[in-house]
Amino acid sequence: MEETLSGPTLVQRAIRSTLLPVASAAPVPHRVALGLLLRDNALELQRDGWGRLWDLGEAPRYAVVRDFCERFGGDAHAILDVGCAQGILQCDLHYGTYTGIDLSDDAIARAQPRADAHTTFDVADAATYTPARPYDVIVFNECLYYLRDPVGVAQRYLEHLTPGGVIVISMFDRMWAMRRLLRRLHVLGPVAAHAQVANGDGARWTVRVHRPAAGTA
Repeated sequence: MEETLSGPTLVQRAIRSTLLPVASAAPVPHRVALGLLLRDNALELQRDGWGRLWDLGEAPRYAVVRDFCERFGGDAHAILDVGCAQGILQCDLHYGTYTGIDLSDDAIARAQPRADAHTTFDVADAATYTPARPYDVIVFNECLYYLRDPVGVAQRYLEHLTPGGVIVISMFDRMWAMRRLLRRLHVLGPVAAHAQVANGDGARWTVRVHRPAAGTA
């Protein structure tokens, strides 16, 4: 049976109504939950390139991520948005230069009309991408748990920070695996800011800023 993109498929409904709640409540390691997360991610990409992220329910966490980027980077900072989807973070964000990368060519195509002399969107794999320049702020906004080696990938980006630069991480607080992953990310350096964000539907996120000590990379 072909999966229709006009609405949730049987598989997608099963994932969200049964499997994800079970995985959320149980101490399932990231390596075990990864297949389920990747399946859900693939279905979202097929439907509309993660267009759901424009929903008002996502606005609270985007507001906090933008605030942290601007507070720790300043108006003229260079920002790298890893796993940017349609580049939603870029909207209403104050910056000097912005680079958004995502594995989905469809999502990047949707973001591309907003590109200009200070704004770039590229199709790239976060696990292998090598920035051409250092950045003041590198953001992992709801993307690390889709990677096979999230801690290793995040650590690799430390060497692409400017002196005093920061890593901003947003993590959906839905699974034991995600909360455990957040604890493992202490290797990125001291936490300079931390926020718990919730919306009216009961969704919760943790947003953190890591400022690596000199010589961490």
